Amino acid sequence: MGGQLGRNTHGIGDDIARTSEESAPAPELFAILPCVGEKIEYPVTKEYIAQMKPLYPGVDIEKETLRAKGYLINNPKKRKTCQGTRSCTTWWTRFIGTGMASR
Repeated sequence: MGGQLGRNTHGIGDDIARTSEESAPAPELFAILPCVGEKIEYPVTKEYIAQMKPLYPGVDIEKETLRAKGYLINNPKKRKTCQGTRSCTTWWTRFIGTGMASR
């Protein structure tokens, strides 16, 4: 699958489609989130973490990413596909950032 045009195979935060694995160095990983489906691990890059920080200034993105990982490890029935994991992490961060978690 790696190397298909238009398909993001490098994980969260790497929105540039690559034509081969050799065209760019591998992104630096921050964490790997468990998921279900064809791919069972979803990489979260340090680039993604850096992109999220200014969008959610009141949220400790690193801490919340690791909390999401812990939740997924301890609740395997709640795991999403890799595509769903990206949406879930965005929702999780927005939920924490709006203060809804403390209500």
